[in-house]
Amino acid sequence: MPVSCGLAKSAIDAQEPLLYLKPVQTGFPEDSDAALVASVSGASLSYGSHASKILGDSAISTPTNSQSSSVEARLLHAWRLPASPHLAVSAEGRIVSNEELRRQVCQELLEYQKRCSQKAMALVETAGGPASPSPSGQLQCDVLRPLRLPGVLVGDGRLGGISSTIAARECLLLRGYDLAAIVLMDDGLANWKYLREHFGNRVPVVPLPPCRPPPHTGRKGEAVDEALQEWLQLTRQPMTEIRELLQDYHKKRVARLLDLGPKAGANIWWPTTQHSLVQGKDVQTIDARSGEHFSVLASDSRGGRLIESRYDGCASWWTQGLNDELQPRLTQALAYAAARYGHVMHPENAHEPAVACAEALLGGVGRGWADRVFFSADGSSAVEIALKMAFRTYMHSNPGAEQCSLEVVGLVDGYHGDTLGCMDAVAPSVYNGPRQTPWYKGRGLFISPVKAALVRGKWQVASHANPSDGPPSWGKAPRISRAFDSLEDLFDRRRWSDDKDLVSQYETILDQELDRHERERGAEARLAACIVEPLVQGANCMQMVDPLFQSVLAQRCRERGMLVIFDEIFAGLWRLGTPTAWSRLGLMPDIACYAKLLTGGMVPLAATLASKQVFEAFLSPNKIDALLHGHSYSGYPIGCAVAVEALKLYSDAECNPALCTPHKAGRCQSSPACAEPCGRLVELWDEKLLKQLSMHDHVARIVALGTLVAAEIQPGQGQAAGYGSHEAKSVVMWLRQHGVYARPLGNVVYLMVTPTTHPSQSRQLLVKLMQAIDVHASRGASNQGVHAPAGPQIDQNNIAARA
Repeated sequence: MPVSCGLAKSAIDAQEPLLYLKPVQTGFPEDSDAALVASVSGASLSYGSHASKILGDSAISTPTNSQSSSVEARLLHAWRLPASPHLAVSAEGRIVSNEELRRQVCQELLEYQKRCSQKAMALVETAGGPASPSPSGQLQCDVLRPLRLPGVLVGDGRLGGISSTIAARECLLLRGYDLAAIVLMDDGLANWKYLREHFGNRVPVVPLPPCRPPPHTGRKGEAVDEALQEWLQLTRQPMTEIRELLQDYHKKRVARLLDLGPKAGANIWWPTTQHSLVQGKDVQTIDARSGEHFSVLASDSRGGRLIESRYDGCASWWTQGLNDELQPRLTQALAYAAARYGHVMHPENAHEPAVACAEALLGGVGRGWADRVFFSADGSSAVEIALKMAFRTYMHSNPGAEQCSLEVVGLVDGYHGDTLGCMDAVAPSVYNGPRQTPWYKGRGLFISPVKAALVRGKWQVASHANPSDGPPSWGKAPRISRAFDSLEDLFDRRRWSDDKDLVSQYETILDQELDRHERERGAEARLAACIVEPLVQGANCMQMVDPLFQSVLAQRCRERGMLVIFDEIFAGLWRLGTPTAWSRLGLMPDIACYAKLLTGGMVPLAATLASKQVFEAFLSPNKIDALLHGHSYSGYPIGCAVAVEALKLYSDAECNPALCTPHKAGRCQSSPACAEPCGRLVELWDEKLLKQLSMHDHVARIVALGTLVAAEIQPGQGQAAGYGSHEAKSVVMWLRQHGVYARPLGNVVYLMVTPTTHPSQSRQLLVKLMQAIDVHASRGASNQGVHAPAGPQIDQNNIAARA
């Protein structure tokens, strides 16, 4: 508290504006840090509506000494009980949610920025230490983390102060805070010298003499302690030093952020990016992320630089799994595993994270069929391993197959990764054409699937006359078609038994294709495995496949002796609303691949699960019969530890607000049969809004399942569709300018939330998507210049924080 008084006094001396903001105060009005700052600095004093309720009519804003003070002191929330905020709330009520607390702090800072110069400074003073509880009970360092304000840590120079100061700094470090300075109230032990040596040049350490007795409250009409007045006079020079450290820190921080975009453009080769089409304004500089949001560098209407909160509508390339309240759990798991293990090699070694992760996978997504887990580093590697497993198992069961070319059955528009084996296991596409993969040789039979989508208010499945004709055109009459009133009807298991005519058509089509391929390839080739992405083909424009079609395909392939591989790298782990996508097909795989959501987006990790039959095909007295596939980071302890924690949080109804939980209000599927927890997510996308959007003249189809919603923008006359299309760019740019980061897949715009996103957030995103498409329709697809105020912003030029 004295440090804030000193900084306010220093700002007065320098005639520079400063806002002292106290979000939470207990023991009010007898204790009031804001009133004390106002008393010693002559600042104007004001209260938010929450604090004003205690003061009643006396809550009028009152400058204490000067009507023209450049310093403002403001208190937002207050309780009478002199105790921790969570206890005060328990005793008095008037709870303030984490979201509301952050929103009000952000709003106060924005309003202050608008009325002040670029040299203005703001101090946000917390209550107690970084790990003290907030009014909600969550640690205040976690509650304020989305704002990522740089901090000034005030340490205690008495006995034990070294330990508490270092511990507080590490607490902040593990949450991604930056410290501009550490201020130590020296008690004559010169502990500041040790801390300065310990931290080196990582953070400045400034010693101050102790302030005794504790400073007076500064209540109206009471004199300020003479001891505090003397202390403020004694510390004028170091206070100026601290204020200059803060200003210098901000200047350097902004300069670093401004340099990042140009440096990235000059040094980095971005994936799936045509660099000749990237303009400087297209490069997004990310300062940090918290849960589902990026903090990005942006510009305001006056040309100033802002840190803007932007929703990550791509879920960081489909990996992000947790909201901001749960993210610290993964960070803690990561830090503990990193400190305990770093990395250790995996073959013939056992460690807790790998064993726990394998058990969690076998008891979860592998329950009932999987026997072993093979760890790797990324999804493409996981698929390569799956192919090796499948081919060896097929050869083990089919003597003479070693002399044949082993091939796969897959689906047109499939995608399983960028490595060469994965590229050969899919049909020709933009990803494996001559310009990308000159070695490509499609090694299998690739069948055009029966697609599913929400079209003109109905969930429809459609297919052309021949599987080789490509995907359906939703505006034309296909050979096979069905329509359903709801998504649940599409997935209703009674279709498998009731719609015998459609099942028979699927069987006939697939048998004809399989027979034709076997005739044409003859004895030189064998179809050894069926590999598909269950339900949704992600990379190829978010195409949804009729689950009945995929189920029949896998069954027919298995009946012909093939292994069934489900590539769940995109579709698995609640991405599409259930722990596994294959569970909705009613057929267990022999091999399945997982990555992306496996660690909640925190670190790379992939896993290939295999049945006992597959594992035993590799058993032999000879080493060369083993699965000779290795990764330096196989069984990575840090990745495994984070995965264990992520899997727990996804399936914990107390932590996950999106998990279907019948005994909690608003947390159940609409189906009346859902009387027990089913492991599914609640419906995150409003069905009425989806149907409304599907009726839009500029929307060809909608796919909405689990955490995904995708809209295919109807190409204009003479315009191309597919991955190479630019039709959706105006929609994407509008979303970015309205606080949502999105990337198109050709003429498809998709948004993706996490498996722990509250449905209210999904509704807001869906409404924004509808607005973006309306603007696209009204202004024309070629208009790229839609501008509007973005989401919550923080001017990092003007803000400092004290933690």
